[in-house]
Amino acid sequence: MNTTKLFLSLNGIAFRGFPNVRWDFIFGRLSLYFQCKEFDKKAKVISLLDFFYSLFFPKTPCYNIEEKGKKGVLLLNNCCDRKTNIDRLHTISDLIQNRTVILGGKPRRKFNILYTTNILSYISFWLFSFRKRDIPFIQKLIILNRLAFLYQVLDYIGKNIDIHNYSLFVSYYDSLTEDSFWEEIFRLNKIKTASLQHGQFISYREDTVINCGIELRTFKSDFLLCWNNFTRREAVISGIEESRLPILGIIGYASKEYWTKCIKPNNDIFGVVIGHPDYIDENITLINAANHLARAKGFRYYLKLHPSYKDDFFKDIVDQSHYLGNIRKGIDMIDYANMIDFSIVGSSTVFTELIFLGHEVIRYSNQSIKDKYRDIKLGLTFSEPKQILDVYNRGNFEIGSLFDDLCSIREVRSSYQNFFSAFDV
Repeated sequence: MNTTKLFLSLNGIAFRGFPNVRWDFIFGRLSLYFQCKEFDKKAKVISLLDFFYSLFFPKTPCYNIEEKGKKGVLLLNNCCDRKTNIDRLHTISDLIQNRTVILGGKPRRKFNILYTTNILSYISFWLFSFRKRDIPFIQKLIILNRLAFLYQVLDYIGKNIDIHNYSLFVSYYDSLTEDSFWEEIFRLNKIKTASLQHGQFISYREDTVINCGIELRTFKSDFLLCWNNFTRREAVISGIEESRLPILGIIGYASKEYWTKCIKPNNDIFGVVIGHPDYIDENITLINAANHLARAKGFRYYLKLHPSYKDDFFKDIVDQSHYLGNIRKGIDMIDYANMIDFSIVGSSTVFTELIFLGHEVIRYSNQSIKDKYRDIKLGLTFSEPKQILDVYNRGNFEIGSLFDDLCSIREVRSSYQNFFSAFDV
């Protein structure tokens, strides 16, 4: 549940030129950014300059309507910076006969005096809406900047989308301000809404962006299409009703009707799954553990890097006598799992995807706040690099028990098909 100061201050607010949407929910992610102190002095100065720059060179929404159906389900994805995100949306859209698929591109800037004149006429009214609300001036400017962009989004929707033709709106990531605005417009028109799960979500732990439960605390759709029991449990802790949390399985495995388990090659090679750069300390620990195990057993290993890392980022940490290089980015998970005997993982979402394939995993778990899976007590775990040899020698990976909590659904494709069939009309 979002109880931040900005969220509460925006409750019931209205802005001229917009329909009566829930602005506290639309700017819910922004409110958590402020609570987590993501806006330092430098970020605030940049936001201030961007506000004035955008008045004359505004960001213009850029959408690509890949397919346009006349009814059924509309799917929106504004997270198109990674091919994986686009592929996942396509995997889901392929299950729906009557569909419209929209991909958001990077907004373009262009001088537009008519836009500037129009927005300037609204800004005084928008500022007036903030009266008697305890919101710092810099936060008001940041909101105004987003309002100016969303005003163009509203114009796009009005000119290009026949909202009443659809029975369901699906957002790839409804926490984002832009996606949240789309969702609110459909909600106002009595259209059901759903959000996909794109990674492993957790409930609130601390005031940092990676641990504040941002996806679940800003969730607002009618349905969150959960991957597993773990997500549903975390969502309920976050205050979301269980009836809004259907468990449909891991999206990446909806592309085929049936999946066979991976085949262990018994080649004395393992993989190290490197997570997001926010988990840099954990990633270094994983490599140190890999070095320790490889030296002790004579094994060799690959790094499976998060897409954000450059290929040579860890060149001074890996043991070059045991390190074989990096796994190709974008490789299918089944191809990766078939290359190696087992994997060492931390808080990466890849953990759940490997369990689905029956792949053996050793997980780093120090039970800290940053340990995403700290409440999962099954499987092989270690908390210090030197422990990994004894853990590996125990050899009880407990894959079946882990599957129940982290994967939960085996027939993923039919699970999503059954959900969407009620709206595919």
